[in-house]
Amino acid sequence: MVGVLVALVKIADYATVIPGLALFVLWALVFILAAMQASFDPHQVWARIEWAEHSARRADRMAEEPS
Repeated sequence: MVGVLVALVKIADYATVIPGLALFVLWALVFILAAMQASFDPHQVWARIEWAEHSARRADRMAEEPS
């Protein structure tokens, strides 16, 4: 975010900069990404992937059994 602000200050010498909706949306995105990173648990993701693979294998075996 600091890089964006530095770029805005530098380009202000050459052009008129009007911070609009995009700047505020960028701030919101930064905060949302930080919140996602803080609440992300990779162990829980891998546990869900293993559970899904186990369920898929079981469903495949059930489908292959003759009726």
